[in-house]
Amino acid sequence: MRLSSFLFPKCWNLRVVGRSDAEDDQRQKLVVRDAALRAARERPMNLRAIRRAARRVDKTARVRMVLYPPEAPRMTVQITLGQGRGRNWLGMLFPEAFGVPETGPVRFRWWFAELLKGWGWL
Repeated sequence: MRLSSFLFPKCWNLRVVGRSDAEDDQRQKLVVRDAALRAARERPMNLRAIRRAARRVDKTARVRMVLYPPEAPRMTVQITLGQGRGRNWLGMLFPEAFGVPETGPVRFRWWFAELLKGWGWL
């Protein structure tokens, strides 16, 4: 995997881990998932908006960026409810949700990436 595609993926995963495997907790997990997906569509690549949406539904929601799954790491927004001991839901935040067109080249610029390009690392 090239460093540039790792730093600037065209899409992110969304993982929501339930509080437990109890039926009510699994239902709550899906409500949080739906709220997070709506927030991602309205405010692309805005982790704060996703966090606010998840916490409006469940005050125990913890939102962070992780690399998941370990065998094929991708940038993943992980929402953990409570102690996170339940089954999880894993899906993709689609490229169009982040304002990335499905066709044509996309160029993101970031000073650190430009520096690495200058050194020949990208």
